[in-house]
This record gives sequence, structure tokens and C-alpha cells, in this order.
Amino acid sequence: MPLPINIRDLINGMSIEWERLEFKAGWNPESVMHTICAFANDTNN
Repeated sequence: MPLPINIRDLINGMSIEWERLEFKAGWNPESVMHTICAFANDTNN
């Protein structure tokens, strides 16, 4: 299922975090993997 967001809004910083979208301040592979796993294990969706 695609996310209901506009790519231009993401690029321009016009989006905010919510339950299906999380921003990271930098590139830390371990942190990113934990976030991906958390989204994959989401029981609500």
C-alpha cells in the first residue's frame, strides 16, 4: 500500500512525522534497521 504523501512535500520539508513516516537526522544503519523492523512488525497495519 503506498503512503498518502506527495514526494515534493517530502523534498521541501513540508511533511511531518506520523505513525507510518519517520525522519532520521542522519544515516546510522543500525538505527535505520531498527526502524524498518519496527514498521514491519506493526500489528495495527
